[in-house]
Amino acid sequence: MANPTPTQERTELIARKQADAARLLSAANDESLKEMVRLSIRDLDEATLWLRQPNVDARPVILAIVDLATNLATGRLDAVDNALRTYGPNAIVIG
Repeated sequence: MANPTPTQERTELIARKQADAARLLSAANDESLKEMVRLSIRDLDEATLWLRQPNVDARPVILAIVDLATNLATGRLDAVDNALRTYGPNAIVIG
């Protein structure tokens, strides 16, 4: 079996994070937490659009942009997940 390309690896990660986002969006009750998830979804959608560019695997700048958007989304999703695991579905953002 061949190794996945950088694009395939990133596409699979984005798909996993999109599934996490859907789960977290339905689990959170606080509008601020939901907005963090929505921002993550937007970042993942943007990363997906970048991956649709031609010859992405040979363009490290595009891969770096995809990684940045994916890391930003992952950080937000991790924060929401941690809040929900720690405080339950009624967790809130204090700001």
